[in-house]
Amino acid sequence: MDERSRPEAVTTPREPRRLWLAYPALLAVVPILNRQVQNHWPTARDAVAFGLVLGAAVSVCQLACYGALRAGLRASGRAPAAAAPWAAVLAAGVVALFYCWPSASDAAHASFTEHPGATAAGSVLLLALFAAAGWWLTWRGGGARVTRALPGVSRFLVTVALLLAGWSAVRMMIAPIQLAWIVRRSSHLRELAQPVPVHRPISGPARDVYVLLLDSYPSADVMREVFGIDNMPFLDSLRALGFRVPAEVRSNYPLTVFAVPSLLNFAQVEPLTRELPGGYKDFGLAEYLMEHNRAAAFLKARGYRTVFFPSVWFPPTQHNRQADVEAPRLSGGGPTVAIARAIWRSLLVQSFADGTLIRRATRRYLPTAQEVTMADIDQTFAGVAALATRPAGGPPVYAFAHLLIPHPSFMADSACRPWPRTAQLVSDIATDSAAVRTAFAAYVSCANRRVLATVRAILARPGPRPIVVLQGDHGTTRRGLIYAAVDSTTPAQIRERFHPFGAYYLPALPSGGAATMPDTVSLVNVLRTVFRTYHGADLPPVSDAMYLVDVTKSFRMTPIDPSTLRPQLRRR
Repeated sequence: MDERSRPEAVTTPREPRRLWLAYPALLAVVPILNRQVQNHWPTARDAVAFGLVLGAAVSVCQLACYGALRAGLRASGRAPAAAAPWAAVLAAGVVALFYCWPSASDAAHASFTEHPGATAAGSVLLLALFAAAGWWLTWRGGGARVTRALPGVSRFLVTVALLLAGWSAVRMMIAPIQLAWIVRRSSHLRELAQPVPVHRPISGPARDVYVLLLDSYPSADVMREVFGIDNMPFLDSLRALGFRVPAEVRSNYPLTVFAVPSLLNFAQVEPLTRELPGGYKDFGLAEYLMEHNRAAAFLKARGYRTVFFPSVWFPPTQHNRQADVEAPRLSGGGPTVAIARAIWRSLLVQSFADGTLIRRATRRYLPTAQEVTMADIDQTFAGVAALATRPAGGPPVYAFAHLLIPHPSFMADSACRPWPRTAQLVSDIATDSAAVRTAFAAYVSCANRRVLATVRAILARPGPRPIVVLQGDHGTTRRGLIYAAVDSTTPAQIRERFHPFGAYYLPALPSGGAATMPDTVSLVNVLRTVFRTYHGADLPPVSDAMYLVDVTKSFRMTPIDPSTLRPQLRRR
């Protein structure tokens, strides 16, 4: 046999060290850690868990490739040392597919819309290329030069991946340290931590206090002016139950991460932002303000039992270690349901769902986002209503629930049935279309249905009448987002975003007088009014100042000229 016709021999003296072959798992984890660092949400636990799961899955895939390649090389009479570096290459290809295939598939589909089978043909071609690569390696030797170069490539890639992952991990570890430093040094936080003085204690029954936060629920005027929706029947139903609906409710901030702390701490957040170090943009501060809020501390000091209902996916309100009771989340349903909940209850994992192969799994094999979200929302409403049926006696209850309804995406129809798997969810509320208005109107009707049923259950409890606060944190963004390029924000955008829904059940006082809420009130003064009226707290009204927030510039806040709200949105 001619020497030149013999296959080229593979001259890999020994298998590379296993550490150098870990780069596929590290490359899979790097985007997750980087996203965690960039999004500034307190979701580090989710990032670690998701990274470990994905890294383990890639490692299992790599081991499977290694076993198959090693067996193939031995069967062909070749040295099996090439199996390990080539298994790492194949595993890295799987990582690339996980992150890039949906986008590439969409681009191919858009480019070949006249050829419906183009995407499927591309998938078949890709599999054929993988099969050809395996055949070339096992039966044709894989190319001696390429195989010899793989250990060096592996060392380079693992070094780069370790540097990237290490840098992101260090920044993740710095975030809680920096937050602790801010908490210790902030004079504003020390002031908020002081006990609320009570100068004229009011005798009377201890009343349960319910605060139901309805995310992105706008005022009736915004609904009518912006969406053409008449929400007056719902408000009339609340009034018939004894709720007070002020003529104008204002948010002090356009973002939940600042609006909710201003409500629960009945204080402006803007002084705190002036104490932050330059470039600070971590939302862990919002989590701290919500978890250590003054409302819960004030009521606990008066013998209240605090009950916290976690939100579906908003990180700052998913847990509260300061609460006496954190309501259990919906569980059970099998492994596919558990996986779907792990995806849709995590804002971080959600951010990867649409651009990776997770999208394929969630669209075909797992419960949908709308099914998981509506099940959790219904569980929260049911849990709040169940508090009213607890046995008589015992301490009064302070219950807080952050309900992500009617927050977009719009998950259900007017009867609170989750939209089917085939439905196109409406998430871009700024799109000017009939579909947006229809979906929003249906989701608002669902929210109204659940709210009315819940407050009727609360008010049906015998004994002292409770205090019920139904509060939107801010309005909508139908006219565009207003928390990036604040300098170009229009008065119409401000009026829409800063006019949330608000309704308050305030029982008669022991003296026989009626409790009132101002006809114009901002979130920062809502609980001030409640605690001043029913507990004699020394909480005079504070400024209703409102601020635009630029999240791209270290939470820079710009005061809003009150004239911006004129002409004010008025009810018919």
